Amino acid sequence: VKEGEDQHTKAKARLVVKGFTDPDLIELRAEAPTLGKQSRHMLLQLGASHKWVFEVGDVKTAFLQGDKTETNREVFLEPVKELRDRYKMTQEHIFRLMGSAYGLRTAPRNWYQRVKKDLLGIDWKMHSLDGCVFLKCNKEGKLIGLCGVYVDDFLIAGDPNDKEWQVEKKKLVSLYNWGKWEKGTFNLCGVRYRQQRDGSVIMDQTEYTSALKEADDYKLPQGLSKYPAKQKLDQAGLRCLRAINGSLQWLVTNSRIDLAAKISLSASAISNPTYGDLQEANKLIRQAQRHRDLPLVIHSVPLDNLTMGAFTDAAWAVRPDGSSQGGYLIYFADKSLLNGAQAPVSVMDWKSWKLKRKARSSLAAESQAMADAVDVLNYLRLFFMECLVPYNMDLRRTDEILENTPTAHVITDCKSLYDALERSETAGLGPVSYTHLRAHETEADLVCRLLLE
Repeated sequence: VKEGEDQHTKAKARLVVKGFTDPDLIELRAEAPTLGKQSRHMLLQLGASHKWVFEVGDVKTAFLQGDKTETNREVFLEPVKELRDRYKMTQEHIFRLMGSAYGLRTAPRNWYQRVKKDLLGIDWKMHSLDGCVFLKCNKEGKLIGLCGVYVDDFLIAGDPNDKEWQVEKKKLVSLYNWGKWEKGTFNLCGVRYRQQRDGSVIMDQTEYTSALKEADDYKLPQGLSKYPAKQKLDQAGLRCLRAINGSLQWLVTNSRIDLAAKISLSASAISNPTYGDLQEANKLIRQAQRHRDLPLVIHSVPLDNLTMGAFTDAAWAVRPDGSSQGGYLIYFADKSLLNGAQAPVSVMDWKSWKLKRKARSSLAAESQAMADAVDVLNYLRLFFMECLVPYNMDLRRTDEILENTPTAHVITDCKSLYDALERSETAGLGPVSYTHLRAHETEADLVCRLLLE
């Protein structure tokens, strides 16, 4: 404890039931959605473009506030000694569970069901593509507020000068007992967020990255340098490699795009790992920590100037089993980017992964990567449009919706794939005409289908 700081530590204790002993364990429904990265970034972009203020609230003992569905069945608990003493209970006394509790298999679902019921009850609309995104509109149908739910953390945004939003925010806050409530700078899902005066949001994982442990910190029987690089890992080394890859994967998932391909390839070594692979994992940790404060920025681009796009790429047959690596980056940007000008770019999603099918050529690998990227890009376009027009959106008529979204582009460095899409003269494909398009099929889908067929 630093000098001058409060040296009193507040103890925190929580009663947890042994949910694994529940006789109905297998039959109980336990699924409960959480806010995904794509949805979280979309909410950040919408809020930043509107120049709304973001706030994060943490519900206090959320699972204890869940729906009391356990009253529908008889669940009994044997109390610990401290509870028996507190309530002066004899050995013959037991508790009957009347609500949700930590450790119960259904606790996360009970909590989500209450959140969903409560928000719908005060006229928020749940997004069709993500059950953890809720939209608030005024009587004229204009969007005035956003809410994303990640278990017991609520990310909300609205105009602090809008009286309608202030009324709706108070209704939401009154629903639960809250712990901390933050704005301006806050943490969510292990990421630190800092909102700027222009509405933009800066994200980083500096603290998490600084705490990453190298292999030697896991106390191997000998120092890592004592093992030959080609020697297969023993159980201690394998656990160490899995721990490092898991911690790095969480970093890549949330903020560190620059490490995505390397972490994906490192994880592929688990099938036949060596101490050399463990040494490479150590290098990745050091690389991550050299740039520990590397940020991602969601820029405050006006909605009228917004465009969308995807960068796609693939590396043919680079993985140990001969398969290929694909990658994409989905972005939102200012339209001036399309005219060759420098413009702010907000990264919405990214991925580096093993392509599902082995490719016979670089063109085939690039086509698979682009097909997946276009699929994600169109999903985000639909998601974006429903946020702007929450009502009367029929997702079964996707073509009509996509026609009204901001202009979208796909960017590739594969000239043969570009020629197939733009010039229709790629060798081996023959002339590709737009007349070959099937219903609901884009030009990229057409080329990918022809290549795969």
